[in-house]
Amino acid sequence: MKEVFKRKIKNFVDDPRRSIRNARSRWLGSWRQWTSTVNPEPILVLGNQKSGTSAITALLGEATGLSYTIDVFCFFGDAEQKLLAGDMDFETFVEKARFRFSRDIVKEPSFIAFYEELASRFPDARFVFVVRHPVANIRSILDRLGLPGDRTSLSGAHWEQVAEESKNWEMILRGRQYGHEGDTYIQTLARRWKMSARLYLSNSDRFKKITYEAFTQDKEGRIYELARRLGLDVSNDISDKVDVQYQPKGQKTVDPQSFFGERNLEKISEVCQPEMKSLGYESLISTRTRS
Repeated sequence: MKEVFKRKIKNFVDDPRRSIRNARSRWLGSWRQWTSTVNPEPILVLGNQKSGTSAITALLGEATGLSYTIDVFCFFGDAEQKLLAGDMDFETFVEKARFRFSRDIVKEPSFIAFYEELASRFPDARFVFVVRHPVANIRSILDRLGLPGDRTSLSGAHWEQVAEESKNWEMILRGRQYGHEGDTYIQTLARRWKMSARLYLSNSDRFKKITYEAFTQDKEGRIYELARRLGLDVSNDISDKVDVQYQPKGQKTVDPQSFFGERNLEKISEVCQPEMKSLGYESLISTRTRS
């Protein structure tokens, strides 16, 4: 305890402004938690990581004037691991994160593993699902993490790099706790995309679907259309916000064939083909794609 106190004093002396900002942030977070009430009828935005969920959530909120939160689990340490392991029930997590769940629109990609819990806890919620072609989606995840796409396996240095990024990303790349672990990291990510796509296809009557590809062709128009489908009024012009980067952008890369190599592209197609067909996607992308 004494050592912790000494460290706090040293941090304050070294950088008092930063210490004050951090203390204010902690106080504000606690105050929000104490004073927030869970919204019983949120709009819940789901979809795999790097499928466009952050931009779509933010622009939908800006267009309609509704409050929104981008990501939830990253604020609560190992809560996701505890939920997956059965060491925490979903209601406990909702209470723990009630400020995040007090917003009108709540987006969290990893909610794809907790849809049943969400639907049970929020029976009056409206759901949005964002889908993206698996080749582009997986490439964008790997670009985001600075990883290659043409290997059979990742090196120890690569895994250290992922672990330094975040525990959640490491969980996604390994897939074991979600139940989509594959023989290779590419197969694992393909199985995650498949899991996500199956969730939408099995519950399509509950979701308002928007594809990343359609969104990027006409961001403003697609957001206004989504708002109307959700029964929301559009009250704000978002033309000056459509190109804001709401999440770290993946690196620009060469075409998918060069990035993945024939073997890994075939692996993605092999795993994802049935769901790709159901969603209207072609088996391979031959043109340059964006992160």
